[in-house]
Amino acid sequence: MEILFATDGTRGADAALDVLCDLPLSHHDRVSVISAAVQQDIRIGERAVGLTEIGPAEERAASAVASAAAARLGSLGIAARPIAADGPASYAVERAALEIPADLIVIGSRGRGVVTGMLLGSVARELARHAPAPTLVVRGGGHGFERVLFVTDSSPLSRSLTTLLTRFPLRRAARLWLQPVESPQSSAADLEATRSALPLAGVLPALRLDDRLPRAILERAVSVDADLIVLGTRGHEVHPSPFPTPVDIVLATASCSVLVGSAPARVRAKAPALVSLA
Repeated sequence: MEILFATDGTRGADAALDVLCDLPLSHHDRVSVISAAVQQDIRIGERAVGLTEIGPAEERAASAVASAAAARLGSLGIAARPIAADGPASYAVERAALEIPADLIVIGSRGRGVVTGMLLGSVARELARHAPAPTLVVRGGGHGFERVLFVTDSSPLSRSLTTLLTRFPLRRAARLWLQPVESPQSSAADLEATRSALPLAGVLPALRLDDRLPRAILERAVSVDADLIVLGTRGHEVHPSPFPTPVDIVLATASCSVLVGSAPARVRAKAPALVSLA
């Protein structure tokens, strides 16, 4: 599996790195570590009055962050290489995911640090909507995943996540619950195919596709003490909206990590060039 780990050197990114180091990766897996040089705030007292230009100092900071994370992974026997790019952060990650190409993107949930503001919640939302590979947003961290809630509505993106979960490096003792969502695309055949493909601990009662869905998903996650919620982005790529979608709400409010399915691959404008540091 080709994994792209995006880091800004903050506490949230370090927690995601902890999880990545704890996943049971094999010699077939490889991690590319990206950190993007971004503009810094120009401040007068407590007030931001502008942004700096990206210069050598920012580029060195991004390179150092990526190299340090790759070195830690390498010390554990995980194949890893650092790459650097300049911002905007979400575009840099999307471009790298396409060029590798990545099977999975891993990021932290929030933070400001050495490379300022790379992985804020808005960036996680951008990647959830636009990234060309499934995106794992790590919240909490410290260890790999043991209790997983897989939310499926039988859409093509949900089916692609079923395939991903057959390859995802879960712990041997991990337990996986299936959470169906009723939708026009739902079918008994699709549900049975998913049950046959995955080693399930159980199948929960179906949820309705309505305004209460995000809250219902979070309640079900609490009921099984999930440390990972897996869900697709059905509707994001067809009906982009400035308003929060169910996926946005789950991403913003879940107390555990969230893995979001990917939209069709494409390169948006402003995608920066990438530089391998290995």
